Amino acid sequence: MSGTTRDRDLWRVPTFILWIFFFLIGLAPEEVFFWLREAAGVLPQRALVNSYHLITLGLAGYVGLFCYHRCLDAGLSPREAQDRGLQLTVVGLVAFISADFRVLVTAHMNPIFQYRLTTYFVGISKLVAWWSLMTLFIRYYAFREDRVFARIPSLFPSSHRRSRNEEPASPTQAGTLPVSGSASDGDADGDEKE
Repeated sequence: MSGTTRDRDLWRVPTFILWIFFFLIGLAPEEVFFWLREAAGVLPQRALVNSYHLITLGLAGYVGLFCYHRCLDAGLSPREAQDRGLQLTVVGLVAFISADFRVLVTAHMNPIFQYRLTTYFVGISKLVAWWSLMTLFIRYYAFREDRVFARIPSLFPSSHRRSRNEEPASPTQAGTLPVSGSASDGDADGDEKE
């Protein structure tokens, strides 16, 4: 087991550097896409993929899949891991969407208030989502918090409902006696009230 930990620690720093590179690409996916296409000398007419949205979808999906597997490694059930993975995929879509920050800086000069507000909302939402994901990865790699993805609270109501409906295996584990839901118990309670 210690050999596995040693190998994992050996790859922790290079992997973290690779994630930083991915996050920097996700900060401006449109510019990176056009730069890569120009650097490769690919004409738009001959390009297999002609949309920078592939970068956004790829990065968001990879973040969600990574979170899913880290939650499984932390001991969560596949449903709980799927909830958290899907949740971080949605956050990744917001974090890696293409937004021109020059527009955010000059938005105050826009005479239409609604456009100005929308520009600020999109830009700030992207930055907050990007930084929150980056913070999770910094905690995971730099501070070795292996359960950081498992500690994310799920925002899906179905996962909260499941956790409330789960009953303990025995009455002594819950610290209380089980409640019976039979009709005769309800009648007995009704007789005592009269």
